[in-house]
Amino acid sequence: MKKLKLKFPASDEKGIALLFTLGILSVLLVIALSFATTSITERKAAANNNDLTVARMLAESAVNRAIGAMKYYTLYAPGADYDNIISHYESVAADSAGDPVLNRETFDFLWRLDTVIDGTTIYQWPRTTYDKTKPGAVHWQYIDNGLTGNDKKLIGRISYVVVGSGGKLDPAACVNQAVAVDEGDTYGGNIGDVQDRDGKSVSEISIYNLDQDFSTYLPAATLTKCSYQPLVAAGTLTSEKWADWETLFAAGALNVTLNAQKTQFQKWFVLSNPKDPEAFWVDINNDNKDEAAELYHRFNLARTTAQWDSLDSAASGSVPPGNGNGSPVDEIIAVPTKYATAATHDGSGIKWLKNYTNLPVGTFTTAETRAKQIAANLIDYCDSTSSPTRDSDTDPTYTGNELTPYLNEIGVEVACAPKIETQVNGLGQTEHKNTYDFSIKMGAELINVYDGRGYNLSGATTIEILAGKIKYTLKRADGSTYNEETAIPAAATPITAVSSNSYLYEWYFPFVDSKDTGWFVTAVVNGASVTDVSTEITRVRLNYGGTFADFAKPDATGSSSEVIASLATHNSVGTMAPAKVCYFAYEANDPRQNLNDGDWIQAKKIEPGDSYGAAAKGSPNAVNNGISVVADGDQETVGSMTDPISLSTAYIRNAPMKSPWELGFIHRGAKWETLNIHEYNTATGVGDTAGIGAYTDTSGGTNPNGGDANILDQIKMSSDTQVYGKVSVQSASADVLKALFGYVRVGTVLPNNGTDGIAATADDNAPGTRNSGAGAILGWGTDVTTIASGVSAARSSSAFKTRAQMARAPELSNRASQTTKATRDEIIGKVVNLTKVSAADTLTIIALAQSIRDVGIVPSPFTGPGVQIKKDLNQDGDVSDSGIAGSTYNAGFLYDSDADGNDDDSSAPSLPTVNETIADCKLGQYDLGADEILSEQKIVVQVYRDTITHKWKILRFEYIDQ
Repeated sequence: MKKLKLKFPASDEKGIALLFTLGILSVLLVIALSFATTSITERKAAANNNDLTVARMLAESAVNRAIGAMKYYTLYAPGADYDNIISHYESVAADSAGDPVLNRETFDFLWRLDTVIDGTTIYQWPRTTYDKTKPGAVHWQYIDNGLTGNDKKLIGRISYVVVGSGGKLDPAACVNQAVAVDEGDTYGGNIGDVQDRDGKSVSEISIYNLDQDFSTYLPAATLTKCSYQPLVAAGTLTSEKWADWETLFAAGALNVTLNAQKTQFQKWFVLSNPKDPEAFWVDINNDNKDEAAELYHRFNLARTTAQWDSLDSAASGSVPPGNGNGSPVDEIIAVPTKYATAATHDGSGIKWLKNYTNLPVGTFTTAETRAKQIAANLIDYCDSTSSPTRDSDTDPTYTGNELTPYLNEIGVEVACAPKIETQVNGLGQTEHKNTYDFSIKMGAELINVYDGRGYNLSGATTIEILAGKIKYTLKRADGSTYNEETAIPAAATPITAVSSNSYLYEWYFPFVDSKDTGWFVTAVVNGASVTDVSTEITRVRLNYGGTFADFAKPDATGSSSEVIASLATHNSVGTMAPAKVCYFAYEANDPRQNLNDGDWIQAKKIEPGDSYGAAAKGSPNAVNNGISVVADGDQETVGSMTDPISLSTAYIRNAPMKSPWELGFIHRGAKWETLNIHEYNTATGVGDTAGIGAYTDTSGGTNPNGGDANILDQIKMSSDTQVYGKVSVQSASADVLKALFGYVRVGTVLPNNGTDGIAATADDNAPGTRNSGAGAILGWGTDVTTIASGVSAARSSSAFKTRAQMARAPELSNRASQTTKATRDEIIGKVVNLTKVSAADTLTIIALAQSIRDVGIVPSPFTGPGVQIKKDLNQDGDVSDSGIAGSTYNAGFLYDSDADGNDDDSSAPSLPTVNETIADCKLGQYDLGADEILSEQKIVVQVYRDTITHKWKILRFEYIDQ
């Protein structure tokens, strides 16, 4: 079989090759297109990632800027409120490439600072009140690429706000963990914790007062759950602090589910504040910066009775106070101890008393001695002894006020019967002799200034004149005269105790003295006379209950009473004239300060009478003559005259203080003055030499130079060196201030009933006494609202540097119920220890950044024209529209603030309009509508400030996508 050969034309092979070629080319094209697509996608992704990275880096830089600003204010404005730290564009006068006009005060898209996390509002954009022209308005700050000339472009912009937690309450610290917290008994029914508004612990604060108008946010069941679980069955707090908001709101804790309630809680409370140091600041180098080296331990007024009784032993090795041999006052007026974070420290020295240079000397020889008198009064108020702190038993320069009777008047009755005798001497000469028989009787009035407090001072009482005499001039038989005196015997003589009577005057200790002038040869009877009679009493000691109780020096050595020109005369020989009687009365001004001669009125005289029946000069058993508590000094009772038995500050606990308020009962060593803790001495400042001065302001209010409220920053009521929860009066909201002052009782009764002190378990043991039923409660109404407004106004006019400066608010001491010195001191005294003055220590920084594509040119000069950009902003098919309202085109000014699903809510009361033709576009200048927003990043950071080192620590850092 013959094989056939198949032949294919070569031209046919060209088609197959073409197909293969086309196929390969197609594959290559697909690969190329795929590569191009991938490249484009990756390029866009890279660009987007770059834009996002830029935005993220800018946001992080905004956080750093905010922290930098906070560090600055920490150093240079320690009282500043961190809530005022914002991004703000402060414009310059001239338009320039460095400060384009259109970059100023821009606020499109700033509403995106509005932050809600887990249903809780962290920051709310103030859309109804925002005004870009105000100093406190948030603005964008623009960032360029750092180049110059035509290469300079904007790369983005940043904004930030700092939300402070200062002035908020710590929900773990402001409740008493040992009892169930509820709004009825504890905070609304005048029993329970409301009895204990003494100012010792933050747990006294009435958190119920936060919500008197919004009871849905703090119902009783929720309040009870704030208590400590191991101690209160319904309590849900398991440790010293709430860990975070999630824990607090959880079903097993407060079970807060409503977003509105969560938001309200975050307005009132702060969870992560560190402990506050119990330290006070002294601006040693006068640079207005509170530095760690300038902090000192506060002095613990509530130290134990044993510590008060032996206050000086640790410092000087001297014996406990009360026996006249030690120097316990040195501990009070010592240099305070530098602050350190040891577990406990009672502090040593009160700088306000240590710096006594400006203290008026008064009746003392030096300001230092008067300062020691004040220190002694403080010690004797708080110790358990009944014998005054002093430096001598026989001639003290200061004596503390103890719970004893005081010397109020000293009386001297002088009677004299002259006699003329005659005889013939051995030379047959007639001689005469004058003799004078004196009968002298002492008198004293004791006063119980504490009678109104129910204290019966019935102990055994003796009095002794350690140095005293009656001075007079006697006539001799020859007609000559000479000066003579009779010393008052220094014998401790019992007198009747004042008991529960306010006054008790008693004559005591009669004695006699006879003066023989000698025989003189004279045939003439020249007569006998006693003239120029006066008294000089320089040292008097009162003993009560067998121990030293009071000491007085009514006369300085060499001074005397008023002088009686003529007491008695006689001209008959051989007979004794009837006795003539005169009287002298010494009266103290303020019996609480009766040590020095200047504390007594010069002894008054009453001219001679014929018998002892005449009434003594002075005012036995009544308020002393010429003594006006109101006119002479401290107005103890407004609008009326009073006497020492009704002084509002006449109270001595004889036990450690329960409230800083009690500092207002400590006598200042001048008549009618006690520490004036409701008035702040501004003139003395907060420097190293700041100290006690005048009782009250004498500047007319221009630069107050009197008052003692400054001392309130230097004391505390426990040995703790750090405590949780003190409230910043510098930044507290109105609600928190109302809670702070609410339910403080004004007009409290202060009985010294023998049980109020060491053994007391609450404010007192009996109803109707200190804080149970007596006085007016500062409720939610007018008083508390007015006080809160007053404190806010005072800090706005000048930032508080110390917590004591809130006394600058007159509303703290001029309420209708504050009619006495004690009540004017009462509010600040019961609140100040619960407060601090530092700005927020825990803060939230909200930073927002956007990356920008800048379009335009850089004209030279920059004020020249830019380029024109056209965009169909309202998408109507043309680019010719102008004056487009914000409701038509959202140029970053509209958003859905009311959550109705429409972005139609304005971010400010007044919005600008937009044109589709954007003229004069320049590089380095933000052109609204032309420049593109490429990406955005928000960061929320929680930080806190160490109040000792002033270093900042980041607690939480979150990138927020929205």
